[in-house]
Amino acid sequence: MDAATVMETLEANHRNSAKHIGPEERALLEFASRYLESVEYEGTLVRHVVYLLTHCGARLSRPAVALVTNRTDRTVGEIARMDVERFRKSVTFSPKENAGRPPKIARRLVPVVTEYLLTNRVTSLAEVLRFLQDEHGLSICRDTLNDLFKQYDLWRLVAPAAREESSPAVEQAPLFSDAPASPARG
Repeated sequence: MDAATVMETLEANHRNSAKHIGPEERALLEFASRYLESVEYEGTLVRHVVYLLTHCGARLSRPAVALVTNRTDRTVGEIARMDVERFRKSVTFSPKENAGRPPKIARRLVPVVTEYLLTNRVTSLAEVLRFLQDEHGLSICRDTLNDLFKQYDLWRLVAPAAREESSPAVEQAPLFSDAPASPARG
């Protein structure tokens, strides 16, 4: 959103925010909007702009920063409350820190799943999924469960029918396999 549209929206919807914006703040908003248009609102760069606009000493309100960065007031507030170290961690990726989402099935549940597999003759993954839902309130997908089974080698505890259910399908021949091959282009 360009600076003129931001100012019009602020004056129409947020009169208190608009009356505190002077020429310096207008220039800052214009610069931020032009910069964000050039980077096509890439997530990490937008977070940097939000942090800059909320910590630069200008009297910009949350609604003004939210409008120019196309973020919600709540998101702007969360970024504004971050200290430098926390902000740095939120925008940098380190494989050792925060290497993705935490696993939905905690390690402590692996023995529970193992015991369930040993005490019950499990013939399908659906049974294990139902057990986890009923007993522990976990709603997970087959892929997550399959990954858990691979990681902890639990497939050896499952009946053969379930193993075949989870194995990848045999690749079928192409639909037009009878068609002659096209001549090679050289």
